[in-house]
Amino acid sequence: MKTVLDIVRLFKENEKVALVNKTGYRTFTTTYAQLFEKVAKTASLLERLQIKKGDKLIIWGYNCPEWAIVFLAAATKGIIVVPIDHMALPEHVRRIQGIVSAKLITHSEYKLPPGMHAHKLILEHLDKVIEGMPLADLGSYNVDENDTLEVVFTSGTTGNPKGVILSHGNLMSNIAAI
Repeated sequence: MKTVLDIVRLFKENEKVALVNKTGYRTFTTTYAQLFEKVAKTASLLERLQIKKGDKLIIWGYNCPEWAIVFLAAATKGIIVVPIDHMALPEHVRRIQGIVSAKLITHSEYKLPPGMHAHKLILEHLDKVIEGMPLADLGSYNVDENDTLEVVFTSGTTGNPKGVILSHGNLMSNIAAI
């Protein structure tokens, strides 16, 4: 296994629990097979939005299953993910968008992107948006271990965001070490 796509392809027939989401009073679980289906439908949505390999996508939101689904769907297509801490201020997000020119900004409904020119998707609405979408053919995607997976921004000593580029191979070597 050399890429995130290789991992996601293994989810298809697995009925074990992959994700657990505790919302206070209720606990929701998602199996690997359900996760595979949601990732494939989200990849299909990305195709419909004409977001393709090498394009960038910002994820700015709270930890939730939808965050992981969007990340995995983008990764399977070779789309570069730009995760931004949910506590980041809108001005920080605007600066990063000015650097990366993401074609899609996925965000929590309580995080409103400040007038940026890109498609927007509210994470909490993902299930409704992908309802009825066809499953993308993940077998047709071509992602290499040297392809960029994500650009993680940190604030440097000057306060300006600085991006660290991580490849699929970088992430997979960390997973292998675990």
